[in-house]
Amino acid sequence: MKTYTETHRSIRSLVAQSSFNNKPQLLALVSRCVKNRTILQTIVDRSKLLEREQFLSNDLALILVYDAIFGVGVRGKFKGVIKRNQTSFDKCVKKLVRDRNLNDSTDLVTTLDIHDPNLNEIKLPRYCRINLLKTTAKQIQHDLKVLEFKRLRHM
Repeated sequence: MKTYTETHRSIRSLVAQSSFNNKPQLLALVSRCVKNRTILQTIVDRSKLLEREQFLSNDLALILVYDAIFGVGVRGKFKGVIKRNQTSFDKCVKKLVRDRNLNDSTDLVTTLDIHDPNLNEIKLPRYCRINLLKTTAKQIQHDLKVLEFKRLRHM
């Protein structure tokens, strides 16, 4: 995750270059952690996990919290870390669920975070695929003009 945030390369290419054996499982875990990063970061911050367990990096803490709360659970040498902090995770998750008026903790990962600064960015498409069997490019351009879309050149 650290390399992804620093280089802004695709998750797939970074996972393909890793030495981890089970690449589909790693891709699923990393993409879910990146998608829910703001929620996971609030849980890590509120539970003060990084202050209690000083040997953990922030990225590793995010992955462990995701796997402990929304995944199948943590196995191996980090299981003790999660067990020691499980009550604080549960309190944070319950508070987040209550603050956002949700029914369950699984609804946390399905809702978008309103306070995420990346949601306010406008993302422009690079291209548009047109099915020429159903319509024409001129018809699509006309429809977009009717919907008040603007054509930008050389962004």
